[in-house]
Amino acid sequence: MVDVGTPIVEDPARLAEVTAVGLDETMFLHARRRRRRVLTGVVDVDTGVLLDVFSGQEAADLRRWMGSLSSSWLEQIQMVSVDPHDGYRSAVVGDDPATSLPSPWRDVTVVVDPFHIVRLGNQAITRCRQRVQQERLGHRGWKDDPLYRIRRLLLVGSERLDAKGFAKLQAGLDAGDPSSQTR
Repeated sequence: MVDVGTPIVEDPARLAEVTAVGLDETMFLHARRRRRRVLTGVVDVDTGVLLDVFSGQEAADLRRWMGSLSSSWLEQIQMVSVDPHDGYRSAVVGDDPATSLPSPWRDVTVVVDPFHIVRLGNQAITRCRQRVQQERLGHRGWKDDPLYRIRRLLLVGSERLDAKGFAKLQAGLDAGDPSSQTR
């Protein structure tokens, strides 16, 4: 692995054309010690190639990683895709609190990956459904409650619903939310 992998990893041409990177964390659980370890993967957004991995997910970890790279490579990056974790965002666009130096990526376009946007939207829909359920009936969703029966349908994209599913969704909203708060 070392004999084959080292020349590939150390090849400067591997990073030459990169203009957009994605950052996302992966959590590992040590089997014996039950201690969590978080690693951040840096990916070339255009090719999907893993560029690097570093320990941690906090702003300081990202700043430390950026500090280990050449300023010319950091300057060629035009877009950074992150999840909504504030540590990544603050390291990308904010000043370093320890040195007051601006981030090398302060002028890049920052985007949030679609998976996390959909997840946040689904969480908002679920919280709204639960709030309306509690206000109307005074309890959590029970299996025969109209909004509880359609909880999964509320999270399905409209393009994936057939006429029967849409009718069931509409009937559940009409019966469970006459004030239209969930629409």
